[in-house]
Amino acid sequence: AFTAAYTIVDGIGVRASGHALSYSLWLFVIMGAAMLAVTLWVRGRPALDAMAGQWRVGLGSGAMALFAYTIVLWAMTRAPVTLVAALRETSVSFVALLSVTFLKERLTVWRAASMGLIIAGVVLLRMG
Repeated sequence: AFTAAYTIVDGIGVRASGHALSYSLWLFVIMGAAMLAVTLWVRGRPALDAMAGQWRVGLGSGAMALFAYTIVLWAMTRAPVTLVAALRETSVSFVALLSVTFLKERLTVWRAASMGLIIAGVVLLRMG
């Protein structure tokens, strides 16, 4: 339900704004400020000290997240939101495959079934 809700909000928001990069930048700035405020409120100054040595990793991963998110938003301005959302969720299947291949995690029945359901959903959406 939450995935569907934020996907609909993103689709409406990016189409209303007319510019995927601007929409995603503002969203990252607003969410980042809110997360920082909550972190300071809950954990105080020690949280900043703990994060200080990780700024390069944070900057790099944040840039990659912004890039990936902007691509999805741009796709929502060009294609049906339902199709983009379905393809977006296939990333879960890719991560599961990568974890089995490179991290040597077990391919459980639940993981295999979940990946199958995601792929079947994409196929069904594409057929419809």
